[in-house]
Amino acid sequence: GVTAIASDLETARQRANAACEQIHFDGAFWRSDIGCRSAKAKTTCDSAE
Repeated sequence: GVTAIASDLETARQRANAACEQIHFDGAFWRSDIGCRSAKAKTTCDSAE
């Protein structure tokens, strides 16, 4: 699995998603909605849907 650490949830989400973009193999996928229920992440999650 991919994890990221940051001082706030939104930055951690961005770092984790950026790391996922670097992983390539047939059938690879990731859920970009993880953490979207948090009020802190709401703005970028709404624009990503």
